[in-house]
Parts: sequence; structure tokens; C-alpha cells
Amino acid sequence: MTHKCEFCNEKIAEDEMGKIEGTMIKVKDKENKNELHYICGECQKKGKTKEMLTKKK
Repeated sequence: MTHKCEFCNEKIAEDEMGKIEGTMIKVKDKENKNELHYICGECQKKGKTKEMLTKKK
């Protein structure tokens, strides 16, 4: 399964074991359910974190 970065919309690569080469962040929505957000390694290096995701909404 391919995932796209929330910020740059580029595909996140997977290794041979099926793990993504980036990060997956869980953020609670208004109904107190977890939303999964995928971030690539490059955006993660730039400091785009959980706080940036909550500001985006």
C-alpha cells in the first residue's frame, strides 16, 4: 500500500518488509478518534511535526 506525505504529497517509500520510510502520527479528532497522518522523512527533518498538523486543520 502506498501512502503520500501530508505536506509535500510525495509517495512514501516502503522497505522490503513493508515498513514505511517516514513516520505515522496519530492525532485525535473532534470525536476523540485517532486519525493517522503520514509524513515523509524529508518533511520530518524540516521539523513538520504533530503541532504543524493540528495548525493545518
